[in-house]
Amino acid sequence: VSTYLTPTQGIIDTTAANIVNMNNAATTTIGNALSYINGPMNYDMALNGTRTLNFPIGKVADWRPVTLSAVHNAATSYTYKSEVFNADAKALNWTLPATVANVSLVHYWDIDRSLTSTGVASPTTNVSGNQTVTLYYGINDYVTDPSFLTIVKNTNTASTTWFDIGGTGASAG
Repeated sequence: VSTYLTPTQGIIDTTAANIVNMNNAATTTIGNALSYINGPMNYDMALNGTRTLNFPIGKVADWRPVTLSAVHNAATSYTYKSEVFNADAKALNWTLPATVANVSLVHYWDIDRSLTSTGVASPTTNVSGNQTVTLYYGINDYVTDPSFLTIVKNTNTASTTWFDIGGTGASAG
């Protein structure tokens, strides 16, 4: 997509080999429960500054978008790839931080960043300031008090350890 993706009605099925790619400066919304990308999605960013990247993604019947505010200190092109999984994050059996008692038994998201030209993982190069991420949940996520939500992630150097990075959760409706 080179300019704008308008998810209004219909689901786009993708795979790792057949993926929607948002080119640098292209925009989209987070979609809706009737229109999203069912599978992985790429978003390219080549900007020295801040950009909001909306990922209108879901899995099967669950629309679970992601909004990422990315801040770069160079105009080098990086590709962000996001996918939600209808799977138990606890079953990954990764180490939890002391600030987190539980992870979702229903969904987890995978967000990766790589150098666009080579595809080599580049999670922190030319990143500056505060990055923010919002993950959306639904009724079947069994969230009873969203004020207790936080976002955890792993890193390339600690691939089986969760780190509490804060962040927010929002209702997908």
